[in-house]
Amino acid sequence: MKVSEDYITGLAIGAACLTSLAVYPESPTPSPQYSLPSALVRALVAFALPTAATVTYLILRRLWSVAPVEGGHDAESEAAHRAIALRVVLFVVALHVLVVLNLGGVQWLRASGPRLVLVLFGGTFIAIGNLLPRTRPNLAVGFRTARMLSDRHLWIRFHRQCGYVAVGLGTVVAVSGVFLSDPALGLVLSGAAVGSVTVLTVMYLRQWHA
Repeated sequence: MKVSEDYITGLAIGAACLTSLAVYPESPTPSPQYSLPSALVRALVAFALPTAATVTYLILRRLWSVAPVEGGHDAESEAAHRAIALRVVLFVVALHVLVVLNLGGVQWLRASGPRLVLVLFGGTFIAIGNLLPRTRPNLAVGFRTARMLSDRHLWIRFHRQCGYVAVGLGTVVAVSGVFLSDPALGLVLSGAAVGSVTVLTVMYLRQWHA
């Protein structure tokens, strides 16, 4: 039996909340410099990201329900959108778990946590990049300019290319997070980000004038 993305999303967010509840008693008391009550600060740390993941998923699903073109969405693009929304939620949930476990005193995360975040970020980009070519004009994900939304074939061509760029950027980020030293890490990631934006800009201008 196929499990729906909505169900997996609910399980992931529920797991994040359970992790917060399990680690919450062990989380450190906030510094006195905070003007908010310590219990409120700890609650924000424990539940802010799961709440953000929930709200993000609901917004993406709501935007998807508003079809920008006549005829609505086909089954393949619907599946791609659900998969993208799920991967965004899983990234936020994984980030939350790392933060909570780090605050809960899991020692090995203090040194490797930042690099794990990079690997997760890169993996999310790769996963979304693989799905972008299957999307169709929509208001939730992708480059939503007026011309893109009104031209299905332009959307497909451009987002196929965007998928390649996203997979390439994600690979660079993930591999860099594992293997590169700190001085080289910043340079490589900055170069990859600038290069990706430049490539996307050039591709868009070419599609615009095609």
